[in-house]
Amino acid sequence: MALVTGAPTFTADVQLPGLRHACVLRSPWRRETGSVLLGLDEAALARVPGFLRRVDLPPLDGPALVADHPGALQALRDAARARWSEPPGLPEALQAVDVDRALAAGSLTKDNGRVDDGPWAIDLRLDVPAAAHAGLEPRCAVARFVDDGALEVWCGTQDPFYVRDILARDHGLPVERVTVHTMRLGGAFGGRTIATVEREAAWVAKAIGAPVKLQWNRDDEFFGGFHRPPASHRIRARLDAQGRISDWWHALSGSHVLFTNAAVPPWMQRLTDLIGDDGTARGQHAPYAFARQRRSWR
Repeated sequence: MALVTGAPTFTADVQLPGLRHACVLRSPWRRETGSVLLGLDEAALARVPGFLRRVDLPPLDGPALVADHPGALQALRDAARARWSEPPGLPEALQAVDVDRALAAGSLTKDNGRVDDGPWAIDLRLDVPAAAHAGLEPRCAVARFVDDGALEVWCGTQDPFYVRDILARDHGLPVERVTVHTMRLGGAFGGRTIATVEREAAWVAKAIGAPVKLQWNRDDEFFGGFHRPPASHRIRARLDAQGRISDWWHALSGSHVLFTNAAVPPWMQRLTDLIGDDGTARGQHAPYAFARQRRSWR
């Protein structure tokens, strides 16, 4: 009934006394790549009606801009004209998932099954780029610290318990002093299982001492959201005299699925390259009666 009648059911609908509005400026490159802020136009920010302050916090991807009404946020983004450094070594990072480079280097750490030697009837390479989940509703979170130091957060999430635990860790609170109000969400598809905008809203609320609504826009979704990782595939097949597949070899080089930043920090993700991520290979085993099948991945 609430959806039919337009009643407030989404995080963007939440209103609190003294609510402030914020956005976070972020680099077009992921923070883990080493991109840093070179500068922004402070004078232009000060001229935007409704601008309150800039907040710089280490846990955030960039400076947070705080306003007294939501209509100021896009004007602040435009006025900032943020400049970011291009991360060093980016081409090498993009080449890390190249399946042919991985095969040549012998860096596909997992290998299962076997195939016979000989020429292949089919030899295909398929490359899939990183993909955003692209939910209809960009992420939003509202956070406030109450007088006794407890934290309340309103958000659309697939895992409110994970959000609660992360916020409790961030702010040194027992979990029973963090309340997560789960709201409806406009599309998730596995992409709202980690804490992103919720962490940003809580950090800014703590820094300014007032409740904060932090609304992502579409750029934030594509630059800062949780993406399906890129993958590079080499698929080879050989046919028998009856035209049936006798040998099937699927080699896969990809990024992490299980060992994402939801589970481990970036430095530890690099260590997991040595042991592989079995989540990357889910669905790789073909359910057909091939005489011989081999899977290689990392």
